[in-house]
Amino acid sequence: MYQPIFTVILGVSRENGLEHYMVSNKRFNETMFLEYLDELYVDNKHDKLAVFMDNASSHKTVNVKMKL
Repeated sequence: MYQPIFTVILGVSRENGLEHYMVSNKRFNETMFLEYLDELYVDNKHDKLAVFMDNASSHKTVNVKMKL
């Protein structure tokens, strides 16, 4: 039986709860993750952020490391 795949990435804060999210019908790749980080940074008015990630390959690329 076919099960559709949905992935979600989200940002939360104590002050505002759910702040920023992206939903995709495919796995996140480096480009999508970099776009999310850019949007999260702008949404938070360029404040410093703490980012917690799992061990997904899209989180470990050279470009993501440079962005962080």
